[in-house]
Amino acid sequence: MTTNADGPSAVPEKRLRKRRAPGTGRKRVPRPPLTSIGWREWVELPDLGVPAIKAKIDTGARTSAVHAFDIEILPEDGVEIVHFQIHPLQHRGAAPISASAPLVGWRRVRSSSGHETQRPLIRTTLAWLDRRWPIDLTLTSRDEMGFRMLLGRRALRGQVLVDPGRSFIDRERRNLGRELTAAVPRRPRRTKVAQIEDGLIVPATDAPPASAVS
Repeated sequence: MTTNADGPSAVPEKRLRKRRAPGTGRKRVPRPPLTSIGWREWVELPDLGVPAIKAKIDTGARTSAVHAFDIEILPEDGVEIVHFQIHPLQHRGAAPISASAPLVGWRRVRSSSGHETQRPLIRTTLAWLDRRWPIDLTLTSRDEMGFRMLLGRRALRGQVLVDPGRSFIDRERRNLGRELTAAVPRRPRRTKVAQIEDGLIVPATDAPPASAVS
């Protein structure tokens, strides 16, 4: 406040900014350059016992997901633990991998068709190249999807830079994934069969492969 002959003025005084001496300001620490990741990669989930799983890198999705089934949530020592099965190899009849992790919470996810579902959320470690970092992962059925795992923006932010023109940059895990895939016979494809009952077409259902029909 300033004063004059008639009393204090309502005009506040301007605060003078202290000028810093040259070279005494805050220095920004440069971030290390991000490693490029392709639009599809073989990655590892060491905490879940998955040595290699092919993932789609999707910046259009916010959350990450992995194909899981037989999901069961049980309390253990006051903590809710999620027990589930994973088929890391697409279209292969290999035995599933049993995994478990503490339940972090539930995530509401909306599909491209607008359908919303509640998915259990866990926190686990992602390994790719020589790097490891924690990610949040939702558990859901991706049996009909092209990839058993999807990596969204939250798992990528600040860790890697997506290069849509490249894929399978991690050659070591790519070779491991291909070896595991080649060692397991391909699962027979199921065909869709439509039936007619009382003159009405019944929606198509999964039918056993032709080789299994007597």
